[in-house]
Amino acid sequence: MKERHAASAVIAPSENHRPEGGPHLGWYTGRVDTRRERPVQAEAASLERLRGNRVRGDRGRGLGDELTAFVKGIKKISGQAERAAGAWGAAAPDPVRATTRVTDLKAGTLVVAVRSAADRHAADRWVRGGGLADLKAIAKAPITRVRFVLTDAGWSDNP
Repeated sequence: MKERHAASAVIAPSENHRPEGGPHLGWYTGRVDTRRERPVQAEAASLERLRGNRVRGDRGRGLGDELTAFVKGIKKISGQAERAAGAWGAAAPDPVRATTRVTDLKAGTLVVAVRSAADRHAADRWVRGGGLADLKAIAKAPITRVRFVLTDAGWSDNP
């Protein structure tokens, strides 16, 4: 059987060869690492150019436009909630109006605080009996549903 010898760049023994006048290494591949031939100053300069492109200076940004848009949005929401509360006061029957109050309008849901479960039931019967359509017509606000929250805080005995 013939032995195969592969020709490769595997490290070959060298007894008398000293690369570039350095100490005797014993094993030498014959290849020279050319990656380190660039001077350190050139590498530092290229690194500084890279950092100069990557890091941007501080920019002065005014908040005027963003703040104006935010205030405009708040006024719109506040106006819708105010119209919804006025519509509740105008459309709700006296017994329901006396025991409820509008607290918020969030994403089309009118949040109404009630004193007791019995008051919540009476208000719910009015809303389901056509009160929601009346609210939508009067308020001119995006009211899609009414949610009742039971709370006893802030109520006086003489409404």
